[in-house]
Amino acid sequence: MIERDRIESSSQTLDHYERVDLASLTHFFLFINPKSGNNQGKQILQLGLDVIQFKSHQHVKVHVHNLFDDSDRDSGFDSIKSVLESKRKLGKMEQKTHLCVAGGDGTLTFILSHLESLSIPTSELFFSLLPFGTGNDLARFLGTWHLDKQATRDVMRGGHLLSLVTQQLHGHPQVLDVWDVTIVTDEAAGGGVRKFVSRGNGSEDGLGPPVETLRQKMINNLAVGAQAYVGGDFEGHRTKSRVLNIAWYVAETIKWGLFRKLPPVSLSLERIENVGGEGPIWATVECEKSTCVLRRRQSSLSHRAEPSLNSKNDPTSSAPTFQPRTLAYQPIELDVQNIPSLWGRLLNLWDNAEAGSAFATNSSTMAPPPTDPQNWVKQSASDRKLEVFVIEHRRSYMLKELALDRKNLARIGQFNDGVRIVFRDEEKEGEDEVVIREEEENPPVHGEGEGAVVRTGRSESNTRRRSERSARSSKKEVVVRVMVDGEFYEVKRPRWIEIKMWEQITIMGPPQEKGH
Repeated sequence: MIERDRIESSSQTLDHYERVDLASLTHFFLFINPKSGNNQGKQILQLGLDVIQFKSHQHVKVHVHNLFDDSDRDSGFDSIKSVLESKRKLGKMEQKTHLCVAGGDGTLTFILSHLESLSIPTSELFFSLLPFGTGNDLARFLGTWHLDKQATRDVMRGGHLLSLVTQQLHGHPQVLDVWDVTIVTDEAAGGGVRKFVSRGNGSEDGLGPPVETLRQKMINNLAVGAQAYVGGDFEGHRTKSRVLNIAWYVAETIKWGLFRKLPPVSLSLERIENVGGEGPIWATVECEKSTCVLRRRQSSLSHRAEPSLNSKNDPTSSAPTFQPRTLAYQPIELDVQNIPSLWGRLLNLWDNAEAGSAFATNSSTMAPPPTDPQNWVKQSASDRKLEVFVIEHRRSYMLKELALDRKNLARIGQFNDGVRIVFRDEEKEGEDEVVIREEEENPPVHGEGEGAVVRTGRSESNTRRRSERSARSSKKEVVVRVMVDGEFYEVKRPRWIEIKMWEQITIMGPPQEKGH
């Protein structure tokens, strides 16, 4: 009995010292995406080291894990749990625990999703990024892009890895908003979300398997339309060379910007509303005016209560009311931003805009708060707000790409805690009477409101036949392209996309210069 007690006591003492060791050190968990950029991360993994400790930094323990090896990745997450638990028990939370991602922006959001599923609190971690990806928009925004320059060719020579780790450990912490993105489709009608992948991954059409609903984290931005068409086609040419990838992306930009037709997002987009589908509708989108006019028999908007500032439409309330605003354009791209990143680079169009609105001047007598320019402020990645705007047409797209006109921006609004983008219900739209405008530039309109009829001089039967063909055709082409943080998707039969606030994380920027 005495011997057994001694063994148990010895075991408990050993566990205690292990916890003290775990809690006293600064732990730097390095999760490596071996496929990112120029394979810099792969060079580290080939050393076969689980832990790295530098002689000049004995208090720092670097844990190395392969993000795409399930067993190794899970082991890393288990170690993070053990370290955080030990620090909590011994009151050593001031000793920082770093989770560093060696890869691109998508690698970080991939990690965050796993942390959420494992209930690992992000508030107890300091995140950092070794920018081994292709675009690295987040690293550019944080100011840590320069950390990658020396290590581009060989990260393990000349002390580059030590330099990268040291600068992240001594970086300046910044707060960063992280968003939840949900893309929902109508699976019963054949809908689904498919990711664009390299054709070398065994996919014949360059698309992954379909899912009904896609959920992922967003840090940078989301786009519907032009940018996703460019990026989706680029994925088919993706190589292991960063330089070649940039060249292919530029080629696809020129192809779509000059030679291919970009379908207006207004053909599929119906409205922009509050998160959760409850409360106000902020903006509505009309079908492409130059092509068709819809005479709705039963509009889906009619099922929604008229929005108001108090959201309950209390007739006794003295609060001012507003109507949703209507977009003045049939845009080729809708952008939702957390950081000023656009078209594969930092581009702060929101802050630099001196004029421009996406709405018709008479679309509302009183602007809903998020769409009122008087409520707009400078863009920030830590204010729990999203900036939403559109690119009106191909000319605007090319002028902004070539830096010839970045002072005008068709802005929609600045939204607190998120926004929902709702697409047209094609089954209901297919029951609408679609009248094709061919003969007259401005045909006469008889009647007002939702029952207005556009007459073009053609026979009623001919119009009906063309309407039926148009409805059938639209059903076959209910496909949009979406980009989320540099990942590109084809979405068939979309219902809605919701971007809502998830959490704020602490991420390391570059070290502050002395005197600051």
